[in-house]
Amino acid sequence: MADIGAIVLHKVLKEKSLDGWSRLKLSFFNAAYAGVYSAITKYYNRYNRIPDFPELDLYIRDPRIKENISALSSLEIPEIDLDVAIDSLVNEYTQNEALIQIDKFVDNVTMMESQEVKDSLSSIVLNLDEKTHSNSNVVNADNINIFEVKENIEHTYVPLGISNTFDAQQGFYRSEYFVLGGKRGHGKSVVMTNISVNQYKQGGIGAYFTIEMRAHEVFRRHMSILSKVPAMALKNNNLTWDQIACIAKVRAEMFEDGLEEYEKFLEYKDQIKFESVLRKNYRLKENNQIIIIDDPVMSITSIDVHLQKLKARFGDKLKVAAVDYINQINVPEIRGQQQDKYDWKAQIMISSKLKELGSKYDIGIVSAFQIDEMGGTRFSKGILDSPDFAYTLDANKKEDGALSFENTKVRSGPNIDFTVPIDWDTLEIHPTDIPKPSKAKVKKGKDSEESEVSEPNDNLPF
Repeated sequence: MADIGAIVLHKVLKEKSLDGWSRLKLSFFNAAYAGVYSAITKYYNRYNRIPDFPELDLYIRDPRIKENISALSSLEIPEIDLDVAIDSLVNEYTQNEALIQIDKFVDNVTMMESQEVKDSLSSIVLNLDEKTHSNSNVVNADNINIFEVKENIEHTYVPLGISNTFDAQQGFYRSEYFVLGGKRGHGKSVVMTNISVNQYKQGGIGAYFTIEMRAHEVFRRHMSILSKVPAMALKNNNLTWDQIACIAKVRAEMFEDGLEEYEKFLEYKDQIKFESVLRKNYRLKENNQIIIIDDPVMSITSIDVHLQKLKARFGDKLKVAAVDYINQINVPEIRGQQQDKYDWKAQIMISSKLKELGSKYDIGIVSAFQIDEMGGTRFSKGILDSPDFAYTLDANKKEDGALSFENTKVRSGPNIDFTVPIDWDTLEIHPTDIPKPSKAKVKKGKDSEESEVSEPNDNLPF
């Protein structure tokens, strides 16, 4: 039987199939047929159609490629559907690539720690997916609804809960990608935590990927927002009885029938005993949880793996994942070489992959990035190529108690800026929009006009 690559190319040229051609990549073919594939590509780029055998033979001048084209045209091809042949070609390529990458993995596995083993295996899967995935997706008009039933809209629409104006006038939907730029320590992670808390409060899953902060720090922030207890009091374990009771109630509500133990706790008043009994004797609510993925060396591959597990476990209850944050995510090795995550090309790739993961798992992705003193992205402007929404964050002054969001990109819909109140003690953002605080006025000179400037805001608690 003829080589499967030869069968595929023969049928593409015979049928002049653009659909079949769109599924192919140069890497699928061995050296004998790679030249033919390249020749078809050149012809298509010039004439915008797939040639047949005579047209390709007339177009090509290279004698070696002409010989291969002639040999292809004279092949006896079995009766097989082109799509089936392409599937077989992709399967064969994937198997060979998998063996090559697994051999490399086996050679080095004894030198790896546990997490490196898992990351390497995940990287193999991601690499194979990239090499074999086709982005082509042709959808005919008769397969698309322009008028959606209420249930479908409710399924895709995801209120972020940080601004009533944004949620009502713009809206965030599954598979969309929202990024927030801000200076160091000016509230990016606080915003991300509030979005995660709001998913939990809406009865879903609050999924938070953390790189710089540890899980207990992130969870404390969630608890402060939910209980309205000052974050620093919780961090320093300097709580009044009323504050302890508020936190205990929020904690109890995370467990099935947990409020039963809370009522007992109000009698025995021992918070250590309360939490111990709660965790030992009660189950977390199955589909309404806060999930924190804590990984100081988090990579795109590990995010992919965790999202796959979360989606398999929680299904449509998982609507949004908060990834904190773009600039600290590690990139997979390329040709065995570890990449610099701060390189501009790596930053663009990471942002693009986060967008792809949202589409892959039918969830919204929310992430953040650092901006410099002038308001530009610190590592690469290309970070903003992939998102559907991009905002920069202005924390104003602490006494203003307000966060201002300036829209720098929207893929579709109105360009909406908004300012919302924040309680810097409890870290809770209130979604009812307010006017943006005014800036200090300074004069540049005798004949100069007054201009607005932002005063330094380095005294924020987080």
